[in-house]
Amino acid sequence: LSAAIEAAMEAEDLSTLQGLLISELTMEGTQFSSEDVPALLEALNGVDDFGMEKLLLTHLERIDVPPEELVGGYLDYLDGTKKPMHLDAVLERITKIGGDAATEGLSDLVRQTPNERLRREAALALAATGDPRGTPAIREALLKAENPEAAGPYLSALARMGNEPAISTLVDYASRTGSAAGLRALREAK
Repeated sequence: LSAAIEAAMEAEDLSTLQGLLISELTMEGTQFSSEDVPALLEALNGVDDFGMEKLLLTHLERIDVPPEELVGGYLDYLDGTKKPMHLDAVLERITKIGGDAATEGLSDLVRQTPNERLRREAALALAATGDPRGTPAIREALLKAENPEAAGPYLSALARMGNEPAISTLVDYASRTGSAAGLRALREAK
């Protein structure tokens, strides 16, 4: 099946790809196997169609493969696509998977992506993992925020983290800026 996906992508034949994806979907899951994951992830990064991306994501979710193996592909999709159409759904999947790969990948995304919306959403997803190792990346993003409005999602993420370094960062931010949003985040902190 991987070869069929690759052939359809190489020929830029979305009709064939769509037919393949629909035909391999079953009531219980998918006919694709863990061996097909790389081809499915490559296709996810290569198509620019909402429905096609949804079909690919559906198959990826149904394949019996350790979820951590999907994190890297999901992160590549988010960072490699100009406008990821399924941003929220993919971030939710990464958060649900959790673990080292999710924390490290989301932290890298927060630090490195030039896409401001993706950075904000990745910071919130990182906070949702609850892994305190994500705090430094969110702190760095907060310090780079150009104004209190841009800082809002990072303040919320730090409040959600609620660990000592996050609280300390919120105190510093609120003291330094006098921002009402900073004070509100402190009150909302876990």
